[in-house]
Amino acid sequence: MRRLGNVRTMAADYIIAEYGGPGPSWWAANLRLTGVLVHVLVVQVPRIDAFKGGVIAANPHATGLFHWHGVAYVFTAATFTFVNGKATEVGGTLLPLVYVCVFGLAILVGRLWRVAPRHRRRQFAIDSDGK
Repeated sequence: MRRLGNVRTMAADYIIAEYGGPGPSWWAANLRLTGVLVHVLVVQVPRIDAFKGGVIAANPHATGLFHWHGVAYVFTAATFTFVNGKATEVGGTLLPLVYVCVFGLAILVGRLWRVAPRHRRRQFAIDSDGK
């Protein structure tokens, strides 16, 4: 075995030769998807709370409509309705572009495009065996 070379290199070369490279990783895709969404939401909540806090700091008994412009390409605008210092909000959610980018990143990280070729190879093997 020692004269054949490094075992890890041989194993990696075998996987590439036999299967076309490493297969999909559902764990990596799920971790990336969850991690990015949690990170985005952890950034969003303090921004909205800071806006509410700023309005209340300026006028503790604020009443009326206040508008938050959001973040371009990330968050929608939000409208806050204050009644005697208590706020309700509408908007401030993630834009669909963010979800598309996050899912695209999860597909890239998890190599999920390799699921379809593996299924086709398996179907071809079943058809060629006559079963």
